Amino acid sequence: MKKVAVIGLGYVGLPLAALCAKQGYNTIGFEKNAEVVSKLSQGQCHIKDKVVESSLGEALDSGNFKPTGNIDKIADCSIYLICVPTPIDTNHDPDFELLEQSIRDIVPLVQKVILLLWSQPYSLAPVNRLFYL
Repeated sequence: MKKVAVIGLGYVGLPLAALCAKQGYNTIGFEKNAEVVSKLSQGQCHIKDKVVESSLGEALDSGNFKPTGNIDKIADCSIYLICVPTPIDTNHDPDFELLEQSIRDIVPLVQKVILLLWSQPYSLAPVNRLFYL
């Protein structure tokens, strides 16, 4: 069975990680916020949404979801899903700092990248620089 890493356990990452776990994938959720990791490990959801709270419970009960703040825990994953915010700055341009940092963090861990999918409502021009990190 393939092992899935979800980087960023916010409004996008947590439901996605829970879905992967509920579908039977061994799923590691990486989050830099230690308080969020602690709460999730205890079955407490930091997102106040009944569907997400229920999904978290089901994912934890399945035994397939493990939240962590230790990036080394995602080293042997087959699939990496980066779910970090790209806020808009005062000039209405996207700030790719968190995305770029996430890529820098996982590059030393990833043995082989087959496909990078990125869904953003922004211009694709910044994508070129992401491949040269």
